[in-house]
Amino acid sequence: MNAVDRTEKPTRYLDNDQRVAVQTLVSGGGTESDGRMFVFGNYIDEVLVMHDGAGDLYYAHDHLSSPVALLDDAGAVLERYERACPEHSRGNAYGTAMIIGIGPDGLWFTTDDVEHTASLYANPYTFTGRELDILDAGNCTLMYYRAHTYDPHTGRFMQRDPLGINPTGGSINPFSPTGQYMDGMNLYEYTKSKPFTNNDPYGLKTANDTNVCCKIKTTTTRYIPHGITTIVLPYQETSCTQMTISNPQGWSPGQACRCRYKNQKNVHVYNWHSGECCWCDVYIGWVTSPWPDGDADTDVRFHTKFYVKCDNNSSLDFTAETTPNDIEGLPSVGGLIIGGYPVLPQIDTGSSMHLKGYSWSYKGQISCANAEQAKMIASAETYWSVFHNCWHWAHQVANTVLDLCP
Repeated sequence: MNAVDRTEKPTRYLDNDQRVAVQTLVSGGGTESDGRMFVFGNYIDEVLVMHDGAGDLYYAHDHLSSPVALLDDAGAVLERYERACPEHSRGNAYGTAMIIGIGPDGLWFTTDDVEHTASLYANPYTFTGRELDILDAGNCTLMYYRAHTYDPHTGRFMQRDPLGINPTGGSINPFSPTGQYMDGMNLYEYTKSKPFTNNDPYGLKTANDTNVCCKIKTTTTRYIPHGITTIVLPYQETSCTQMTISNPQGWSPGQACRCRYKNQKNVHVYNWHSGECCWCDVYIGWVTSPWPDGDADTDVRFHTKFYVKCDNNSSLDFTAETTPNDIEGLPSVGGLIIGGYPVLPQIDTGSSMHLKGYSWSYKGQISCANAEQAKMIASAETYWSVFHNCWHWAHQVANTVLDLCP
């Protein structure tokens, strides 16, 4: 395949969803020429083949889907692309590529390898599989990241983060100065300054390709005796959890999870998200004190709390407890309520949670995504109206929320 001069020529694109399917040059008279088609893999920026009328060119990639070499249909390397090479004037970890051609001796990795300012084969894809626009005779290079334009020389986006901040809070604590930012406090920063491990194909939010959270259901077949006979009957148990897995290929979270468990026929992936799985610990706490009749040798649990504490997100933490309605003559001890009286649950968050003086028993974990649902269950009258006992109520709430799928 011959080299193509695409310098300072208008280009027309035909997109297939978020990817370029056909790319053509346009002459001064409006005539289209040098039409090129591209074939992509599973990942959105995994370009595999560039095709034009003269033949096919194939891409080799690194872990970020950045092309590292362009090959012809015989497997011969035509061009190489290098980054993070301090000994060269070009190439850095943030995407400024050094384009290298083979030298006169016909051998790679020798002193006569030639450095080019642009691809001789009109390859538009470089760092993380995104298009590289070469402007001003090679003096200015920018990259298209869909919602942003990216400058590989400075390692920063040219526009502010479109997602910006979330001043209304939502699940993010609105009073947290740093928690309001959707993708870091620097609205121009690229992938939180971790270009070796992270990417941002849509220009919206950093994707950590090393971690994905998979939410899975596992079905296990067990066998139990049937009555007094020797017949053994099968029955199935279903459990659900969430697991953090590595994703070095940079696949989408759903694809990474399905691929991880595709050979485990008893495992069903029902949800997923990028990053590590988030857990909340569930506790039951109580205070003990002598009965008010003066029998100092008899202790009794007379006040119980249900407590949820979440990883790295204190805005989800809460306690639930049974507190009195304004009922005249309702017995209490030291301001705490004796179990067995018809009082309703109350939810406390933040500084209103009183945790000191309680003995705590760890019951298990729920996902951070279920914290709000756990709060609704704990605040409902349903269990209290059945048990009328704070100890039984707290354990029933704990058992119910622990049965939720993450």
